Amino acid sequence: MTGRGGGYCMLKISQSYDEPQTGFAGVFGKAVTLLPVSKRVDIISLYLRARRVRLALRDIDHRIAFLEVVIQRRDDSRRIADNRNPALGRDGGAS
Repeated sequence: MTGRGGGYCMLKISQSYDEPQTGFAGVFGKAVTLLPVSKRVDIISLYLRARRVRLALRDIDHRIAFLEVVIQRRDDSRRIADNRNPALGRDGGAS
């Protein structure tokens, strides 16, 4: 059950499809229970959906960060342009 091939794991495989599998894993014989296949598939499906959501949120965070940089650079360039053209005044020439 660790995947290392040490041969210390023991698993009772139930005759019924709906019952969990129970057993012991590792050198120290840690008790384990495996859910029935249908429930494991549901958990895997939920895990994969959650992973996709996490990746989508990470992508959105990157896009927001990029837009914040663009806005900051735009504002900085406007400030620089206003400082170079004092004839526009403080309101950018709107008055």
